[in-house]
Amino acid sequence: MVVAAALVAACGVSEPRGDPVTFPPRTFGAAGSPTPAMERARAEIAGALGAVGILLDEPQAPYRPAEAARFGAAPRTVVRAVLPDDLTRGLISIYGFTDSATAVQAAREQAAYVGSPVGRVQFPTGTQFTIRQLDSTVIFYGEVTGASPDAQAADVAEALRTLGEAVPVPG
Repeated sequence: MVVAAALVAACGVSEPRGDPVTFPPRTFGAAGSPTPAMERARAEIAGALGAVGILLDEPQAPYRPAEAARFGAAPRTVVRAVLPDDLTRGLISIYGFTDSATAVQAAREQAAYVGSPVGRVQFPTGTQFTIRQLDSTVIFYGEVTGASPDAQAADVAEALRTLGEAVPVPG
């Protein structure tokens, strides 16, 4: 009992030391300022989705997928493929990097992460990932095949596969 009291007294109560640490607003959807390359990627995504009859919009709620370190530190914006029969899916993340070489490295790191046991458990079982490197940006999309009630859900990944260079996910 005396030991417990001494332990509690030793911990003490301290004054707060400044503001709590939070993520910058850009990490939560389109609230940040996308780079010109990210805006070009968004336009290309809109064109690819438009070709299969899917509109592009802003997300209705903040979204941040599980990310490897370079993705987590990069500027990011999120767009939503409009699936009228499934308003919870269709979220596509666009990451901006300083150059194409850095984008390729980050995309490979993300692919290795989501393909690993640690990364896989961050997503629903059966998630299929689309990772596309487009100049100095990387497009990231994950979808469980057949899980959406919207008939066009599968068209989102197919449309994204027409952009940039594929980065395969192991496993």
